[in-house]
Amino acid sequence: MSRNRPESPESAASLDYREYRFTLDDLSLSEALLGLLSELPFEAFEETADGWLAWVPGSVWAHPDGQAALEEDLARLNQIIHHRYESRVIQTENWNALWESNFPAVVVSPRTAIRAPFHPPFGDREIELVIEPKMSFGTGHHATTRLVIRLLEQEALEGKAVFDLGTGTGVLAIYAALRGAGPVWGVDNHAWSVANARENAGRNGVPQIEISEGSAELMLEKKPDFVLANINLPILLANMEAFRRVLAPGGVLLLSGLLKSDEGAILQAARTQNLTHSVTTSEDQWIALRFTA
Repeated sequence: MSRNRPESPESAASLDYREYRFTLDDLSLSEALLGLLSELPFEAFEETADGWLAWVPGSVWAHPDGQAALEEDLARLNQIIHHRYESRVIQTENWNALWESNFPAVVVSPRTAIRAPFHPPFGDREIELVIEPKMSFGTGHHATTRLVIRLLEQEALEGKAVFDLGTGTGVLAIYAALRGAGPVWGVDNHAWSVANARENAGRNGVPQIEISEGSAELMLEKKPDFVLANINLPILLANMEAFRRVLAPGGVLLLSGLLKSDEGAILQAARTQNLTHSVTTSEDQWIALRFTA
C-alpha cells in the first residue's frame, strides 16, 4: 500500500476529493504506473489487488482547465501503460474515516505486527512496528512485505549488516534494526520515501538507520551480510549481478515484489550469478525467495 494523507482543505473549492480506481491487466507494471501517477496532481495512493486507488483534490477537478489537463495527462499515460480507470467523488468530511477504516493494523505473524500511529498498541507481540506510510510503499498490508518479514524472523540478525534496497516506509530496515541488526542501510529513489522512512525510524526508536536517496549503486559501497529487495521483477533482474558482488560467501539475499509467474525468471538469473536458492514462500499470487552467495 502507498498512501499520503492530504491536508485539510482551505477553500470551498477543495471540499471534495475525487477518487480514481486504476486497473491493470499486467500487475508487473504496478510500480511503474504509480511512478507516472505520482507526477500528476494526485495527493494519495492506495494499492489494490489489481492496480491503484488515487485521490485528487476537488480544487483540481472543479476548475475546467484542471479537469481537462488531468484527463489529457491520463490519456497520454494510457499510451505508455495500458490501464482502465473510473472515478467518483469522496466528500472531505468522510476522508478521515475512509482513510483510517481502509488502513487496519496488520498481524504479520504470532511474533510481529504493524500498526499506524492512530491504532492502539497490540501489546502481545515480540515486535510491533509503528508505520505511517504517507506516499511510501510498505505497511504490511501487501503480501510481499509480510513474506519478507516472515523470512527475516527465521534469520539471526543481531550484529548483522543489512541493506534494504527500495526501502519505502523503511519497514524492513526498521524490523531488522529492532532485531539487533547493525549497521542498517535503507535506500530509495524517491525523496519523499526517504523522508518518510527517516520519520518512521525515529518513531520506532531506531534513528541510527542510515537512509539515503539513490539506487543500487549505493549498495556497492557497503559490505552487507543481508540484502533485502522488495521491488519488482525488472529491477531485481537488472541488479542480480550487483547483489552477488556485494554479498560475501554465505551472505543472504531476500527478494520479493514478485508474482508466482516470475519465479522461473528470477531463479534462472540467480543461477547465472551462482546464487543458491534455498526457500520460496508464497501468499496468494505473491512470492518471496531466499538465496545465499
